[in-house]
Parts: sequence; structure tokens; C-alpha cells
Amino acid sequence: MALLFLASPLSHVDAHMIMNTPTPYGVSTLDNSPLKNVAIGSEGSDFPCKQRTGVYDITTMNNMAVGTPQTLSFKGSASHSGGSCQLSASLDKEPTAKSTFKVIQSYVGGCPTTTGDNGGSNSFNF
Repeated sequence: MALLFLASPLSHVDAHMIMNTPTPYGVSTLDNSPLKNVAIGSEGSDFPCKQRTGVYDITTMNNMAVGTPQTLSFKGSASHSGGSCQLSASLDKEPTAKSTFKVIQSYVGGCPTTTGDNGGSNSFNF
């Protein structure tokens, strides 16, 4: 099952936020810039899943037992007072713009932080 994290667009600066846990696919090549040319079929689009070489490389397997609470956490420090986050899953091994995603959890407001400042992030359970 492919796990995708969708969040507010973030500029490409090392201090910005990136998902830490669960470990995302292709973590060694993942950047924290906004999605490029999000419209389906746009030339150069990296939607979904920040398409790039190595996007589906697995460096750490996320083993999640059914019914066991899991933690969503981020690394970085420029949270810009938060926004909204959503965890979604696709049964496609390598999702495309035509894949169907099912929402696991939505965090409306206060994600990745609830502190109202620019000082890092909170952890969330799902």
C-alpha cells in the first residue's frame, strides 16, 4: 500500500518541513518544495508523490499492524504557523495521477504545528 502525504505547499529551503515518520518512499531524493505543475497532464508535473528518479525506493519498511496507533511526525523548523495535512493511501504499487487514494486521516488546521509560530512541529497520531 502506498502512503502519500499531502500538505500545504512549502518553499524549497532545508529548514522547511518534510515528513519524518512514517518514512516516506524515496526519502533519500525527497525535497520539500511545492508540487510542480500540479494540473494533471501538465508538462514537468511531479504530481502525485513528487515524481522523480527514485520516488518509490524503500529505504525503511514501515510495518504497521492493523489497529495499532501510528505516529505522523515531521523534521525541519519552518512550519509557518501550520496549516492542514492529510494522510492518504493508494493500493497502486506506483501511483500515478489517475490512481485512487483513500483518506486515512485529515488534520484540519494546526498541522504540522499547533503553536502558531515558526518553531518546528508537533507529532500526530493516526
